[in-house]
Amino acid sequence: MVQMSTSPSNTLVLSPGERLSVQVPTSPQASAVIWEFAVDHGDIGFGLYFQRGGVAVVEHLIPPSSRDCSIDLFIGKHQYQEQGMYLLEFINTHSSRQKTVFYRVFYQNATAQQ
Repeated sequence: MVQMSTSPSNTLVLSPGERLSVQVPTSPQASAVIWEFAVDHGDIGFGLYFQRGGVAVVEHLIPPSSRDCSIDLFIGKHQYQEQGMYLLEFINTHSSRQKTVFYRVFYQNATAQQ
């Protein structure tokens, strides 16, 4: 079992059949968004989307797929070229069990080494 912070601000509980998205705005002082997550048991569906500022169209960056992250953290990073909103989508449509997702989001400073 992966141990992560259990702060309510970075914990999601998904009922069977449920999809939840976490909105992550870009930061003008950063060049990338980094995320990590784990689930209390089994796997969870995950997809990453991006919505450009002022545009209703959402771009699929990582197509939704099942991630087994009850043993290891799932970690990802995306370099961004423009300001907007990332959507981290967690999907529990394939399970008959409730899932708890523990996640964290970070920004990489624009001046940090790549």
